[in-house]
Amino acid sequence: DYFSGDNTTKGYFNYQAEAPWRIKKAENYLHDLEKVSGIKPGKAHFLDIGSGFGYFLKVIQDEGYTGIGVELSPEAVEVANKKYRTQTLEGDIVTLYKKGVLKDNQFDFLTLWDIIEHFYDVTEEIQVMSKILKPGGFVALRTNNIDSIAYDVFGNFFHSIKDEHTFYYNDKTLTQLFDKKSIHKVKTWTHTHLFLAFMTTKERNSIDKVCRGEDIFYVGQ
Repeated sequence: DYFSGDNTTKGYFNYQAEAPWRIKKAENYLHDLEKVSGIKPGKAHFLDIGSGFGYFLKVIQDEGYTGIGVELSPEAVEVANKKYRTQTLEGDIVTLYKKGVLKDNQFDFLTLWDIIEHFYDVTEEIQVMSKILKPGGFVALRTNNIDSIAYDVFGNFFHSIKDEHTFYYNDKTLTQLFDKKSIHKVKTWTHTHLFLAFMTTKERNSIDKVCRGEDIFYVGQ
């Protein structure tokens, strides 16, 4: 239901039909990570947390990286593994770590695209991330930015205020959360898209320079 649009109160309208542009977006994410971290194909092993249908995993495989995914939805795991030939595990990282499926110092890069806002115990999740990440490894995520100008304008009508989201973050809170587990900020930036029809590129860029766009990206090491 979460990925098909059958549930009208949460999730996606038709996640599978959106594959072409979501895969293109995943390509852009990977290229941004390459610029920020300096990683090279064949030199990094990824874990994509909340990997959905495997769009980001498909991209990293196509680009010469290795990686696996973790996803709660059994339907999404089946699509990811059968259609996109990924290695996606059903479950969550805390449980899989406790079972010994995920191990200490296993990954060079952890990615969480629109996932951290769904965690009920974010401290425990980050604790596990700090263990399964190799020394010098990176964490990258995207989430809703509660410091966005869009939230200032729309308040609780901001499009990312949803029942399925447990917490909302900004540059400061993300940095503090990961600092506590010795993962330190390399870079944060935001992306503005809600006001595309009303702002020039220069105006949108000025918002993103001060991290006031609707989506915030964090990379830590």
